[in-house]
Amino acid sequence: MADMASLQATIRGRVQGVFFRAYVEAAAERLNLTGYVRNQPGGVVEVRAEGEKPNLEKMVEALKRRGISVEYILKENEGHGYFRDEKNRMELWRAIETFLEKNIGRK
Repeated sequence: MADMASLQATIRGRVQGVFFRAYVEAAAERLNLTGYVRNQPGGVVEVRAEGEKPNLEKMVEALKRRGISVEYILKENEGHGYFRDEKNRMELWRAIETFLEKNIGRK
């Protein structure tokens, strides 16, 4: 069995009101991933998943093949807790800060 890994993804585009969450949930189930998918303001869907790293990578590739813009962080050995390691948490928060600056700018 491969090591557990965690995935945090932000997905933009036409992803709300088109059963996108159901698509992601079904794909996650097929790949034996756990976590959640939820709508966020501004036409964004947030995905948090954990499972074996190859299956998480398959999820991201499946989304990209559909032409969906996916920004994500994938960390090994972070299953069951989402970014417990301080170094990984700091990288996550830097990525979130960059995403927000890019998409809504600084005030």
